[in-house]
Amino acid sequence: MYNFNYSKNVILLLLVSISTFAFSFDKSINIPGVTTAEIIRHVLFTESLAINPKVVSASNQASAVATTDLMTIMQKNTKWPLSTQLQNKVLNHPTSVFFKSLIDDNKYEISEILLTDKLGGLISAYPAPTDYWQGDENKFIMPLMKNDTHITDVSWDSSTKRYSYFVCIPIFNENNRLSGVLVVGVDVTENVIPDSVSK
Repeated sequence: MYNFNYSKNVILLLLVSISTFAFSFDKSINIPGVTTAEIIRHVLFTESLAINPKVVSASNQASAVATTDLMTIMQKNTKWPLSTQLQNKVLNHPTSVFFKSLIDDNKYEISEILLTDKLGGLISAYPAPTDYWQGDENKFIMPLMKNDTHITDVSWDSSTKRYSYFVCIPIFNENNRLSGVLVVGVDVTENVIPDSVSK
């Protein structure tokens, strides 16, 4: 399906996940201009990305050392818009480079990918989001409340300047403890504005 170079065991796990999702998918989800098949395709893309060894390793490593001091997180969030050093740390992360390659491949129709630690602080992202701390956003909160994949409504995303909906998946470590959240933005600008032209 997607060329992520998985082992046989991981591929088997992914196939089980696909089968489970096909039966549990909420048929009431309705995104104007987007078919159910397209939504499922992007959910499965995100779920396969969430078990990619690069993503899992980055999430586990970052959350193992993540600060639990909210003040420190807020300070980073305040610095984020003007701190080239902090932005470069996130944008130059190996998984950010990986995310960029997926976004640059037009067949995926992806506008944004970001990975947070267990508290919502950015580990990696492309392109740069508006905020460092994602912990106060539904993209982080809802998948934790549901303990499962969450799909948002379509909205204007100020960081990408695109209309997108987001597929959000919690990531757990081998002890079944939260290590982060993966968020994938799906570009539907041309569905919302049919005559729009990608810049």
